[in-house]
Amino acid sequence: MVSTTAPGGEHVPAKDSATVLLLRPAATGHGGVEVFMQQRALSMAFAAGMATFPGGSVDPSDHVGTQDWIATAAGDLDEPDHVAGPAATAPVTAAAIRETFEECGVLLARDGGPHGATQGPTSGLGRVPHSAPARGELRAALSEHRLGVADALDVLGMAPHTDQLHYVDRWITPEGLPRRYDTRFIAASVPPGQEPENLSTESVRSFWIKPVAALDAYATGELDLMQPTWAQLRRLAAARTLDQALLPARTGVTRNVLVEMNGHVVPWGAGTEDFLASGPLGQ
Repeated sequence: MVSTTAPGGEHVPAKDSATVLLLRPAATGHGGVEVFMQQRALSMAFAAGMATFPGGSVDPSDHVGTQDWIATAAGDLDEPDHVAGPAATAPVTAAAIRETFEECGVLLARDGGPHGATQGPTSGLGRVPHSAPARGELRAALSEHRLGVADALDVLGMAPHTDQLHYVDRWITPEGLPRRYDTRFIAASVPPGQEPENLSTESVRSFWIKPVAALDAYATGELDLMQPTWAQLRRLAAARTLDQALLPARTGVTRNVLVEMNGHVVPWGAGTEDFLASGPLGQ
């Protein structure tokens, strides 16, 4: 293997983005959790056909009225000095809330006043005082960029439940690729009374699955996974409780590099060999 760059070698800034691990206790078996996943459409330019979690890039509107929206930071999640910018920024937290609402209808918020973050008991989490059609209209306004997420929460009389959003991992796409993302993974228990749906035009189906079952499906070729997704599933598979699943990764920030392997340029770094070996090509 030889370190390399993609054709052209142009520097493409990594876009700030958020990926949300929606979790619930496993319905069967001896403990553990289930995670909500979506299978992306084959027509998508990025990650076509892959099984992923809800999420997306930070939108300009995520900077408006969200200054205090900071996900619970993991103190022991290593953030090296050479990684620019704070990890769990307010716009990233806003993007996590907005994308989850847009893509699967789950609102990671609680009853509250103006859109400044509120802390307190979790008993109000998920109680939405508006009808499903009204929420549908808000989702449409968000996805069409007619409304920002802070304004949407104001309309609903809600506030972001930031102490229930746990920043657990961070992956940065290698230099040299045409699409690069600085992705923060945020884990959250699905709020009581809310059930995620497949509302995204980017995916063809959605499902709850135990992490070990998703890893088994990847091994047999039933599910296609990217390495960051696989890494989250492997970490979640080791969790016996929901609280354990909300703990941060121990690997620090992952920054793979591009290498040439068997005539192809591929991302490579810590865990890549295990990722490939555990997939259908390694069986």
